[in-house]
Amino acid sequence: MNYSVIVICALSLFLCCRAIYRAQQLKTEAVIFFRNYFNKDLTIQERLNFLNGWYILIIVNDILIIIGSAVKEQIENKELQSDAWDICSTCLGIGNLFVWFGVLRYLGFFRTYNVLILTLKRATPNVLRFLFCAILIYAGFTFCGWLILGPYHMKFSSLSTTSECLFALINGDDMFATFAAMTSKSAFLWWFCRFYLYTFIGLFIYVVLSLFIALIMDAYETIKLYYTEGFPRSALEEFIIGPDDVNSSTDSYSPQDGQTESQNIHACHHYQTPGRKISAAGVLDTILENICGCSTPTQPVVKLSVSRQLSTEAESQSLIIT
Repeated sequence: MNYSVIVICALSLFLCCRAIYRAQQLKTEAVIFFRNYFNKDLTIQERLNFLNGWYILIIVNDILIIIGSAVKEQIENKELQSDAWDICSTCLGIGNLFVWFGVLRYLGFFRTYNVLILTLKRATPNVLRFLFCAILIYAGFTFCGWLILGPYHMKFSSLSTTSECLFALINGDDMFATFAAMTSKSAFLWWFCRFYLYTFIGLFIYVVLSLFIALIMDAYETIKLYYTEGFPRSALEEFIIGPDDVNSSTDSYSPQDGQTESQNIHACHHYQTPGRKISAAGVLDTILENICGCSTPTQPVVKLSVSRQLSTEAESQSLIIT
């Protein structure tokens, strides 16, 4: 059983690594293409579109499950001591956790579940920045309570217990016991404990948690609005999807300096001629052609050259008649 799990996870690991490598090749070709034909570099966000985070998650859980299964097999064969069960259980547990997280990828194909995933994705940057600021305030209260109330309060006797006590207070747990456990040997410290706890509870429950929920709700409302009015598209997505009128895109194409006429015709053939729309398939096919070194049929180029030759002959004949 362990060997079958290792083989399946190894195959999955190989396929995901191969997909990521191909995506990075595609990104390199796309960056070169935009730089050569549009004098524009892709932004970091646009480059990250070529990196699939789900594949990274699958690679991590495959590695953890392979390590856990290998250690488990060695323990069963008595090649390792029973102390290695901690490593085995940790790797298998975290690996299975990531496997269940990966199931969310397939729920994203349904609109109702995709709203939740997109909301978490959009709210994550703002939530992380907000948590960074909140952690600084939380750390200040933690050190303050430990240094001042530590000798007089059981829950503030160490830095870890102080942090656990304050986290429980944020969630509304054990409030009365925290107030009642303060000793009355010093009237000043007794009043300071009240002021300290009331300030911390009021700040974090009524302000910090409310703002935290507001950030997530704002992201949720934004995603709902996008479902109604359409999602914003980056420059890369605009290029891949392309305009409805192909002729308008042909007019907007301007060849770069130093390119020969055949290179310009070749660029128009691949991206902006009426015979080939600007689409995801066209862009991917062209970039893959550059990666693989193969070429597509050049019938549109031949047709374009023939049409130019016929038009030139017609003009010369009209001049002769004139």
